[in-house]
Amino acid sequence: MSVLWCVLEPQGALMPATYKIGEAAALLNLKTYVLRFWETEFPGIAPMRTEKGQRLYTEEHLALLERIRYLLHERGLTIGGARRALAEEKARGVVYVFGAPSAVPAPAGEADAPALGESADTTYMTASAYIM
Repeated sequence: MSVLWCVLEPQGALMPATYKIGEAAALLNLKTYVLRFWETEFPGIAPMRTEKGQRLYTEEHLALLERIRYLLHERGLTIGGARRALAEEKARGVVYVFGAPSAVPAPAGEADAPALGESADTTYMTASAYIM
């Protein structure tokens, strides 16, 4: 089980929950060196750093990493192909949700939301596993 880290900023405002690299890797079922490598290949992955240089990943990072893992490992895309797919999805306004159940109801008023891949203003992509 991983620990959620919540850091207080100087003004007392809470920062989003963060995960150390080992925790993030365990949640994603990846090795830490894979996360480090993907940071060099995908500009959207830029974890925060502690004063000592330790990487801290947010839920948004985990959602993007989960999508990259799907594109590379399950769909068999190359890194270049995954970059193109992510760029296309970003242009369509796709939102990634880390650890969400595979079937998430559409937001209110969008009961007939189109399936993934169909045209829409925003498509909600969810992971297949529910992480607690």
